[in-house]
Amino acid sequence: MQIRERSFVNSLRQTAQQGDASAQYTLGAMYENGEGVVQNVVTAASWYRKAAKQGDEWAQYTMGRIYECGQGVPQDMAKAASWYRKAAEQGVDWAEYALGDLYKKGKGVPQSFEVAATWYQKAAEQALAEAQYALARLYEDGEGITQDLVKAAAWYRKAAEQGDASAQDSLGDLYKQGDGVRQSFEKAGAWYRKAAEQGHAWAQLSLGELYEKGDGVKQSSTKALVWYNKAADQGNYFAQHALGRLYEKEENFAQAASWYLQAAEQDYEWAQVALARLYAHGRGVSQDFAKAVGWHRKAVEQGDAWAQNSFANLYGKIEPQNFTEAAVWYRKAAEQGYEPAQHSLAECYAEGRGVPQDFAEAAVWYRKAAEQGYELAQHDLAELYTKGRGVPLDFAEAAVWYRKAAEQGYVWAKYNLARLYKKGRGVPKDFAQAADWYRKAAEQGHAWAQYVLGGLYKNGEGVTQDYECAYVWLSLSIKNGVFMNGVGKLRDAVAKELSTAQFETAKGVLAEYFELYRARR
Repeated sequence: MQIRERSFVNSLRQTAQQGDASAQYTLGAMYENGEGVVQNVVTAASWYRKAAKQGDEWAQYTMGRIYECGQGVPQDMAKAASWYRKAAEQGVDWAEYALGDLYKKGKGVPQSFEVAATWYQKAAEQALAEAQYALARLYEDGEGITQDLVKAAAWYRKAAEQGDASAQDSLGDLYKQGDGVRQSFEKAGAWYRKAAEQGHAWAQLSLGELYEKGDGVKQSSTKALVWYNKAADQGNYFAQHALGRLYEKEENFAQAASWYLQAAEQDYEWAQVALARLYAHGRGVSQDFAKAVGWHRKAVEQGDAWAQNSFANLYGKIEPQNFTEAAVWYRKAAEQGYEPAQHSLAECYAEGRGVPQDFAEAAVWYRKAAEQGYELAQHDLAELYTKGRGVPLDFAEAAVWYRKAAEQGYVWAKYNLARLYKKGRGVPKDFAQAADWYRKAAEQGHAWAQYVLGGLYKNGEGVTQDYECAYVWLSLSIKNGVFMNGVGKLRDAVAKELSTAQFETAKGVLAEYFELYRARR
């Protein structure tokens, strides 16, 4: 067998030396792969070059490849591009794709997504899956060509049907989001599964998320864990964090800490914050505030506003408290437009916590968060207007901001808007509107709203006078913690207006309401 191989190599070499391009290319491949000869990439490059100079298109493509990789020749992207172009102009699909890649990355040629798209298209039309995927990416991102999610989906599908795992994963993403295709979690799951079963870590993560949420598949935390584990074992930090989150939810804090640590060591800021939280509370790890601060700091140094806000919160909780440092980090997050941090920074100024007390500055930051729709800031900005702190006294403006927060469901805003209607401050006096907003707050368990609503029913203000309702709401307010002098006497006075039958009915309603509208602690 060895004699026969040696004879073949000698014969091939002789043919190559006589100038046969096909023999030169084949001999180059044998030297590159060490088949029938001692592997020698320099000699391989020499034979590839001879064939390429004679116009052999696959030899030209291979010259581009070895120049791109620096295999047997010094790495030279410009020469790689030159050889790829020669092969591409002869219709070699891999050369078209490779040349498109160089244009996309700006290596050896001026960067041009438009030119990249042209070459990807040529290769994609020859059914090269890698090029179909690359072209789909450009259509999805709108790089070099007009963004077209329908075309992106079409090209992803062509590559996916050839078994390209990355295309299967991306097509799953489009189905999950409803981009370029009709949204379908079932189809998303089917494509994710195809990619996941090929070992694609991001598809494994996405399939795990579907199982965790029950989107398009039957909800199964067990199956979610299986797929998260597969992705996590490949080093996917999102999956590692997801595992940590699930284990923390199950109060398996040691396992949670282990997975958070793996993701945190890859600089995933959410995992770093989660790990810091476990250290701060001593869950799954020994309590260690220094490590809590250390991991939090790693997260905030990446500039993530959420992490910076969380870091500031930590400084306000650990001992010794450092409100000055907390304010510094609230500001960093606030300046990135993160509403909770803007609100917290405003609170620092309003309370003089970590910064000099300054209601005008508090109003500035409350407004920034409020204008982004943050309901707590809308309420607190309204509070400043009712007191004329840092802003002119203006009940009408207060009513505007209370309403915005109230319409988002914030219970204190509902209560305070009701107070303005009851007193006619900033809005026309309107007991009916007051009663409506008190009721909304009362049904969220707001004890003082329940008390006032009881009074409105007693007096028939804004509602039809109803002693049964008055008794129920007044009693409920007491059960929920209103101990103001006289409230018990008021409730008892109302009770005297009830017949025995009405009193028994009211007690039944009270028991029901207490379960529905107990105070939120």
